[in-house]
Amino acid sequence: MRARFTMTRFLVAALVVATAACGGTSGTSSAPSTKVSVTPPTSLLKAGELTDCVDIEYSPMEYFASAGVTDPNQAIGFDVDGARAVAKAFGLKLQIRNTGFASPT
Repeated sequence: MRARFTMTRFLVAALVVATAACGGTSGTSSAPSTKVSVTPPTSLLKAGELTDCVDIEYSPMEYFASAGVTDPNQAIGFDVDGARAVAKAFGLKLQIRNTGFASPT
């Protein structure tokens, strides 16, 4: 019984310390806030459709099952499977676009 009481006290103390450590600061930030305006590409926005832009060269994230497959909508992989699950959950049609990513210079 005493061991259980001691363990409970320890857990409560750990919870209090963890909660206190997560608290924010009450001061204000000295950094100025800047407003960023981004215009979404209208070619990717269509009602009832989810567009997933991927670079189909990064297995296992996204890739073609065989060399003969070139249709981006037939790609497979983690990213594509995730996008298919989201589209299905929201009742959307999935459009996969193969968009090569630029290399940093």
